[in-house]
Amino acid sequence: PRVAPSGRTSALVSSTSTTLVRWDLSPGSQKAAARGSRSRHHPEMPTLFDPPHFPFVYAAGHRSDGRENPATAGGLKRVRRGIYLPEPLWLDLDASDRYRAFIAASLACSPTSPVLSHLSAAALWRLPIVGSWPGTVHTTVTERSGGRSSGLFIRHRVATAPPTVIVDGVQCTSLERTIVDIARSGARASALAMADHALSRLLLSSASLRDEDFRLGPGRGSRQSRAVLALASPLAANGGESLVRLIIHDAGFATPTLQEKLEDPDGIIGYVDFSWPQIGVVLEFDGRIKYSDARFTSGL
Repeated sequence: PRVAPSGRTSALVSSTSTTLVRWDLSPGSQKAAARGSRSRHHPEMPTLFDPPHFPFVYAAGHRSDGRENPATAGGLKRVRRGIYLPEPLWLDLDASDRYRAFIAASLACSPTSPVLSHLSAAALWRLPIVGSWPGTVHTTVTERSGGRSSGLFIRHRVATAPPTVIVDGVQCTSLERTIVDIARSGARASALAMADHALSRLLLSSASLRDEDFRLGPGRGSRQSRAVLALASPLAANGGESLVRLIIHDAGFATPTLQEKLEDPDGIIGYVDFSWPQIGVVLEFDGRIKYSDARFTSGL
C-alpha cells in the first residue's frame, strides 16, 4: 500500500473555545498557523475556496456569451463536475492536496455547510493515509438531520453532534474524534499512521485519544479502535513504519523496540526502525522515495 505524506504542522494553539487552524496550501508549502477564537467564524479566516488556496475555474453546462467553455478549453484539469484548476497547478499537487482540492470543490457546490469527518477531516488535518484517498466527501450528521448519502457525500449519522474545530474555514471533527472514527471504521493501518503522526508532533496525547474513544462508548468498531490506539507511538518516523508495526503485531511477533540507537567503540552507528535486542534482530523499512529521491541516492 502507498503511504501519502501529510506535510508538517506547527504546534496548534489550544483554547477552551473553537480553534481556527489556517494552512498554506500553495504547492510545496509545509507551513501552518493556528489561533484561538471565541466564535466559529472569523472575517479574516480564509476558506478553501479563495484564490490563495485553489484558484478554481467554474463552468456551467454551456455558455451563451460566446466565450470558450472551460470544459473544452486547454490548460485546465477537471477537479469535479463544473470545477477546474489550471493544469500546471494540478500537476504540482500531491495526492493529498488533490483530494483537498476535490473536497473544496465539492463544498463549493454544497447548499449546506457540513461537518467534515473521517478521511475528509483527516485530509484537512494533514494526517497521512495508508493507501489512496477516497473519491467521496465524508461528513457527520446527527440522527435528526435530514438528507442521505449520495454518490459524492457520505453521511455518517450519530446520536450526538461531535466536537468540532474549524480548519481552513471548514468545520471538521476534532483531531481525536477524527482518528477514533477512522479506527472504528475499519481503516486500521491509516488510523495507526494518523495516531502515530499526531503523537510524534505533540498535536495530542495518548490519553486524549483514549478519552475520546471511551466517550463514544461501546459500539461498532470500538474493540478495534481500542486495539489500534494501544499500538500508537510517537516514535514512528512515518506512515510506512506504522504499517509495518501493524503487520508485525498481526503476525503475532513480539513487540519490537522502536528507533534503537546502535553504537560501536567508535561511537553511534545509527538508529534502526525496529529491533529485538534479546535475539539480535533488526528490521528497517525503506520507502520508495529512498531509492528515487536525489537526497538519498546522491544523484545516482
